[in-house]
Amino acid sequence: MGAKIERTGMKRGKDGESLDRLLADEFVLSMRTRDAHRNVHGRNLIELRKLFKVQYESMDTIVADLGTRMRTSGVLPPSILADFLPITRLSRHNERFTKQNQIIEALLDDHESIIDALRNDGSTAPREHIDAGTAGFVTGLLGRHEKMALALKDWLR
Repeated sequence: MGAKIERTGMKRGKDGESLDRLLADEFVLSMRTRDAHRNVHGRNLIELRKLFKVQYESMDTIVADLGTRMRTSGVLPPSILADFLPITRLSRHNERFTKQNQIIEALLDDHESIIDALRNDGSTAPREHIDAGTAGFVTGLLGRHEKMALALKDWLR
C-alpha cells in the first residue's frame, strides 16, 4: 500500500480563497508577460524577449505547481479564465502599451502586487488549515517574485 499524500477535508475558508487568489494572480501575470514578449519592440528587443520568456516559463511552472499543491491540500483550484479575472488582485491594464518602459513598469507593478500579497497573506492569514508544505511553498514564491522584479528594475535603470 502506498503512502497517503493527499489531505482531505480541508476547509475552503479564508486559506482556500487566498490560494485561489494567488493562483489567479500568477496566471494573469503569466499571460501578461507572454503578451509583453509578443508585443515589445525597440532597442534590446532580443534580450528583453529572452527575459520575458524566462519569466513567463517560470510563472507557468508556478501555476502548475500551485494547482498541484492546492489539490494535494484538498482544495480544488479554479481552472478557467472566467474564474481568475474576478478574483485577481492585479490592477487592470486596459491600455495597449507601446513603449518598453511602460511594459516593464506594468509587469513590475504586478510582481510587486504579488509580493505585497504574499507578505500580507503570510503574516496575517490564519494557517490552521494550511499544511506546512503549502505554507513553505507559498513562502518560496516570495523570493521568486522578488528576483523577477529585480530583473525588471534593472532594465529600467
